[in-house]
Amino acid sequence: MKKSLIVAIGAALALAACATQPSVSPQVSVQQQAKVIAQACPSLGQTVTELQALNMPPSAQSDLGKAKALGAKVCEAATVVAGAKPGTANFNLADLRAVYSQGVPDLISAIKASPLTPQQQNTAIVSVMAAQIIVQGAINATQAAAAP
Repeated sequence: MKKSLIVAIGAALALAACATQPSVSPQVSVQQQAKVIAQACPSLGQTVTELQALNMPPSAQSDLGKAKALGAKVCEAATVVAGAKPGTANFNLADLRAVYSQGVPDLISAIKASPLTPQQQNTAIVSVMAAQIIVQGAINATQAAAAP
């Protein structure tokens, strides 16, 4: 578990750095953000799966389940948008906002309730916060692409 969390945080931080690079146009930026999210999804998904395997209170398991469902929608959309021609596919802003405002807090709440050591919890929380930066980049790019 500890090794997976360290790998996840490293991947998320590297991808978050990529997500903040300036883009050529809003449509290209949406596709870039989608690629970043699609690359981060497996690591973050693995972390959620490993957390679900821990002996956690029912409320924390519920939070994980909600976060995982929201994340799955965005990860699926990221795969579609990343593989499409620029300007032909876009994210659902409501899904991105739900991950940002509900999924991330649910995941952090579950991590804090987990039996992980404080250091492992902090590592996992930083990873989740890096993912939140990636999602914010996708929200910004999607809004810019939709603007007239």
